[in-house]
Amino acid sequence: QAKDLLKLHHSNICSYKELFVTWNNEVSSLFLCLVMQHSGQGDLSALIKEKRQKSEKITDRVVQRFLGQMVDALFYIHKQNIWHRNLKPSNILVTGEASFMLSDFSTETLMKDELKWKIRVEEGRYFKSWMAPETFGFSFSEKSDIWSLGCVLLDMMSC
Repeated sequence: QAKDLLKLHHSNICSYKELFVTWNNEVSSLFLCLVMQHSGQGDLSALIKEKRQKSEKITDRVVQRFLGQMVDALFYIHKQNIWHRNLKPSNILVTGEASFMLSDFSTETLMKDELKWKIRVEEGRYFKSWMAPETFGFSFSEKSDIWSLGCVLLDMMSC
């Protein structure tokens, strides 16, 4: 399933360059490592934080471009039967003044074990505030990602 991430090619989706597995003796665990594209301009959570600190709004033009790019990216991954499952501002890279890239298709995207998911969900409710209600019960669909996108959009517009 992780290899499917290497096949994603879309202008608004962070590309994955490589994946490898490593063993950590200290914690006796196997780790799946994904090497992904980097953006030197940070992520959307940093942009939102900066705008709030300066009491500035994110312009309508930027919000509209963001929404179009994210809907296009989500449509693309959903056609591949992939759900992001963890769409939030820190998983959206800023690549230009009004350019964005969906990133971090990692643990939540690949997780297929319901018990592990429930443990992960209980770790920190605040960090899951962008998740659709049904996802807390391990039920996912395209609609779950769209819910999360709406939450991100609300966060952007309430700067």
